Amino acid sequence: MAPCGLCSLALPPKTSGFNQGGPKTVSLLALNQLEKTIAGRVLFKKVQLPLESGKRYGLVGANGSGKSTLLRILAGQEEASSGDVTSRSGTTIGFLEQDFSPWLEWPILDVAMTGQPEAFEALRALDSAEHGDQQLDEAAYAKHQDVLASTDGYTLAPRAAQILEGLGIPAQDHNNALHTLSGGYRLRVLLAKTLIGNPDVLLLDEPTNHLDLMAIHWLENFLSQYRGCLLLVSHDHTFLLRVCSDTLDVDYETITHYPGDYNYFLSRKAGDRETREKEIAKREKEIAHREAFISRFKAKASKARQAQSRVKQVEKIKIEPLPQSSRRAPNFSFAAGHTSGKEILRVKNLCKSFNDKSVIQDLSIQLRRGTRLAVVGPNGVGKSTFINCLVNELEPSAGSFEWGHNVQWGHYSQDPLKALKKSADNLLDWLWQKWQTKVKPWCAPFWAKCFFHRMM
Repeated sequence: MAPCGLCSLALPPKTSGFNQGGPKTVSLLALNQLEKTIAGRVLFKKVQLPLESGKRYGLVGANGSGKSTLLRILAGQEEASSGDVTSRSGTTIGFLEQDFSPWLEWPILDVAMTGQPEAFEALRALDSAEHGDQQLDEAAYAKHQDVLASTDGYTLAPRAAQILEGLGIPAQDHNNALHTLSGGYRLRVLLAKTLIGNPDVLLLDEPTNHLDLMAIHWLENFLSQYRGCLLLVSHDHTFLLRVCSDTLDVDYETITHYPGDYNYFLSRKAGDRETREKEIAKREKEIAHREAFISRFKAKASKARQAQSRVKQVEKIKIEPLPQSSRRAPNFSFAAGHTSGKEILRVKNLCKSFNDKSVIQDLSIQLRRGTRLAVVGPNGVGKSTFINCLVNELEPSAGSFEWGHNVQWGHYSQDPLKALKKSADNLLDWLWQKWQTKVKPWCAPFWAKCFFHRMM
């Protein structure tokens, strides 16, 4: 299938590509006793849950708890261990792809437009006929026209362009091949492809990972107008709060529905846990009281019958142990090796250009000890470039910078595996090369500080 440009066939945009259903909710998908086990580890089991139109579900849980696995099961890309997923007749599902390799030579706009494949194919056929590349008989021509009429296909190109621009890809780049974009922007194009598809069920796994603040804000507004069934995985709690109406918690080897936003979920889950803990404590106290009576009077003939009755009562009291949460939180501790001077960094008239494009122009700044500075702005304006200049990854085009007295800096890059990719060593040997002045036993207690402790 060859890429093509189809903008000439498009009419001005009318409305968002999302279906505008009414307030009535309809169950589009149903999870029926769904279970997933990987390598003997249960992610979730006996899940009985309807997923309804008009609901925007935030899917939350620890890393590795099964959130992405659930999305793949719903998208039909992975099998459940038992149980099944049923769908309402005619329900369409959109799932955010992560593999952009098949589309690298395609024009960016065309990639986004393939999110509505029937309309895209109809537009392509009519475009080919218009340019004499293929012949269409009257029936075929009418069929393509019907497809475009039923799918609002004539507005497909402007709608795709609108979404791409909202995600930070300017119109002047839309006819360039996908491979001209960086990895993060290529994923934005795949996100646009998913959003343009008008699915009844939309499955998004960490859609904000490669978005800047402006694109995240645009996506928040876009998804808030969605009237289908949305399942959204994100660790951005603010994003979840602004977008989602309901919460699905993947924990305790099950999936629990909380009919409210993320704050409601946090409060309700903590309250439910506290209630169960109090109930267990009450039953344990009751058992202890009866066992004390048994221990005290079991040897007395006058109380033997009562003691035996208490034994039977204790045997009937069942306490279901609380399951352990899969959530863990990192516990990091970074202590400065020594105290630096009061002035941490001085930057004077710093400039950086790439060929004829100026990214940083005459930047001057002074930082003092204790300062916490956020570097914000749209993608491509020079945030990472500025940091890379300070850590000697890039050479400034002009200007200067100077670290303060006794300052030692650490750098966590946008590509944290970059340093490891250049080395064939294992992690311990790599650390040893970086800090040869430290003894190897130092690593063990350091890693111990990073071990995860249980939450909830």
